[in-house]
Amino acid sequence: MRSTPRTSDAAFLLLVCATLVLLARVVHGSMSVSGIAFGLTALVFVGFLSGMMREATSLRALKHRGTDVTPDTSRASVLFAMVFAGNAIAFVLSVHAGLGPVLASSVVGIAGAVFVPKYAAAVFCGSFVGMSSPDVYSRAAVMLLAGGVAGVVFVLVKPVLNGFGIGLDLGALLEWPQATVGLTLRDVGGTDLNYSEHSLAEVRRAMMGGSLPTPARSGDPGYISENYYVPMTANVAFAYHPQLSGFGRRLDPVVHMEVRYLFHIADHDSASGALLHLHAGTQISIWNSVALRAGLYQGHPTVGAGLSLGFLDINAALFTRELGRYPGDAPSSGASLEAAFRF
Repeated sequence: MRSTPRTSDAAFLLLVCATLVLLARVVHGSMSVSGIAFGLTALVFVGFLSGMMREATSLRALKHRGTDVTPDTSRASVLFAMVFAGNAIAFVLSVHAGLGPVLASSVVGIAGAVFVPKYAAAVFCGSFVGMSSPDVYSRAAVMLLAGGVAGVVFVLVKPVLNGFGIGLDLGALLEWPQATVGLTLRDVGGTDLNYSEHSLAEVRRAMMGGSLPTPARSGDPGYISENYYVPMTANVAFAYHPQLSGFGRRLDPVVHMEVRYLFHIADHDSASGALLHLHAGTQISIWNSVALRAGLYQGHPTVGAGLSLGFLDINAALFTRELGRYPGDAPSSGASLEAAFRF
């Protein structure tokens, strides 16, 4: 029986909406701090919106296969109740009993593992919600609503969190004074991911014995018939770093080129499709402080720049990735900005 993506879509929307609300509050609060803080948080908010839209586009483009993994109603009700109870108990212990959020969450988590080990993860999840400040839970209704939302999200996403597989990756490098060639093989021979549902107690017992839980067989509780197969992929890359005599550190260029998914290039019936596998670019560093970058990503141009101030690195880029079968079919553009403090 084939499944519908309704459960995954609902969980995705709930998680996105919750994150949007939190980010919007951060952006609003940063307005009273400084213009720089507001600009940075607003940029993070815009970046999240862009990433969310790209992720939603990717999800719509996927072909959904597999069995119906909608959780059992009775089990889902118990999981919801455990998350809800973990939230309420942790909040009461933290605020009214004076234990504080960290100790209260720890007590609730340990109690869940001791008294209801089968649902310990749900109880512990609820305890994290109950760690919130009383300034956030200004009324009991808000606390109950938060616990309810957490319970719904936990129930909806739980069926997709069970599965494991063992993969083998190999890599090789060939180096010259100014050039490097690399080859990687991922999931050599292909990797099978087998899905089944196990309780936290079953996982703990298996790992204490040095193994993973035994996959459920047909007819066993928690059995999921659909396996996910990851095919083997191969990537090859080349880098050229010329040493320009007379320039020293003043001008330091480097060229990179990578071809991904070599085995799938022949799947395209035109040369333009092969461009999706090509990733190339060049960087020119000036005085080891300023970096100018340009390249080609899946048939689309990219540009970027970086600034290194010793203790602070700032990098920015404009890029476009292709979600269609050929360059130009379904381009998705975006921007990135990152900063790092070095100690």
